[in-house]
Amino acid sequence: MLKVKFKIGLFVFFILFCNLKIYPAKTFFMPRPILQDIVLQKNISRNFVNKIYDNGGLKILGTLFYKESEDADKLTKYFFPSNKLELSVLGPDVSGTPDISSTWLAIASEDEDFLENFSSKIKISPKQKNYGLNLQVFKNLNFLNKRVFFSLSMPFTQVETDLNFSECEKSVTLDKMPLDTADKYFSANATEAFNHKLLSYSKMKDGVQKLAGLADIKIEIDGIIKCSNLVFIDLYGFGIVPTGYKPKAEYLFEPIVGNGNHFGLGGGGYLNVDFVKSKDKKLAFTLGAEYQYLFKNSYLRTFDLTNNGDLSRYLSVSGNDQTGFFRLANITTLKTDVTPRSSINLFTDFVYSYKNINVMVGYNFWRRDHEKLKLNELFSENYAIRGVDTNIGFNPDNYYPDAKISDNQINRPVDTFTAIKQSDLNLDSAKVESVMSNKLYLNFGFEGKIKNDKCWTTLGFDYELADKNSAISGWSIYLLGGVSI
Repeated sequence: MLKVKFKIGLFVFFILFCNLKIYPAKTFFMPRPILQDIVLQKNISRNFVNKIYDNGGLKILGTLFYKESEDADKLTKYFFPSNKLELSVLGPDVSGTPDISSTWLAIASEDEDFLENFSSKIKISPKQKNYGLNLQVFKNLNFLNKRVFFSLSMPFTQVETDLNFSECEKSVTLDKMPLDTADKYFSANATEAFNHKLLSYSKMKDGVQKLAGLADIKIEIDGIIKCSNLVFIDLYGFGIVPTGYKPKAEYLFEPIVGNGNHFGLGGGGYLNVDFVKSKDKKLAFTLGAEYQYLFKNSYLRTFDLTNNGDLSRYLSVSGNDQTGFFRLANITTLKTDVTPRSSINLFTDFVYSYKNINVMVGYNFWRRDHEKLKLNELFSENYAIRGVDTNIGFNPDNYYPDAKISDNQINRPVDTFTAIKQSDLNLDSAKVESVMSNKLYLNFGFEGKIKNDKCWTTLGFDYELADKNSAISGWSIYLLGGVSI
């Protein structure tokens, strides 16, 4: 008995340990793509699809949807180091250990004197909204088989992200650098530093970013196998044609339409069992699974350095000619081969129908693999981490090869140029980790006729709970309308 309890305890500890694993502060976030949301793509239209072979013809579905994220703290921990919800920015004359030293951000007075007594706190509360129209077209392929049909899914979406960046408890009141210093490396505060003109990538924007477009096209072939009057199986295969935009890496938590511009292939199936089937009533159970694989594509990702730790992308660097200061992110944002790999959806639900009214209650499990990353361009090894002397300003002889963003630049400088090497890049800092989520959904539908043509409408709601901070928890509502032509 003790051995059994010990084994159970070890298993529970292992599960908790895996879920408590702390990843590096991330530079890139990939939400769940619309075409991996099987509740929106297939489940709410399934009652419609099941009857597609009844009379052939063309059938059109349009689903208005709105999705909004919750649990912003999870995404805060995703972007910030050590699962922190806020970061302190402190100068060398302020007591305490900073998360970010103000000297690396070159926070100075309007006279361009470094503020050694500067202090503030920065916070983010990332939120996302996703809404639009998912247009689906179905056509029975009678020339092949009455129970085979072709479909297209085309989600027209608008994505809004808001990092909700804020800076509070500032020790000085200067909001912006004066015009005569605005184009230089200096900043009045952390807000300005993380949105500086000389910072090209991984900016922390305070405000809403919007992006709209067609979030990829899904081309699918379904075949229905009728086992009996009460049981049938739907098997299908599909391809994903990317029509969205490639990520640009200019901002943290940038809006992404689609899956990041990756081609994909997949397939799935579900079993439908009618427990009750009469003229007016129906009770059905469904169990299904879907697999999708996204192939490699190349676009920009920003990397921290392995030995210099989280947020090292904001350290200052210069070239071996000792001219010009800029942020490390400007040179560690590189074209990268990204392979998202596999994702899987499992779902099960019950549908109760009474005359023309349908009610569906269901559950969906989704899991995505961690990405594989490989640099697609050579990193220039002509730059070094170079700091400042707070008494005399930028010093061409101050190099900090082991610096972290929390180090005040008054300790451990060396006077020899120490180049940053490609092997120093931390690829994990830009990699989307494996993730899973659970979704509960509830739909109310109506089936009727307009003259001689059938029509369908469904109102649905779901709530998604993510178990790790690399997926979004949130809720969705959607309204479906369909007609047989």
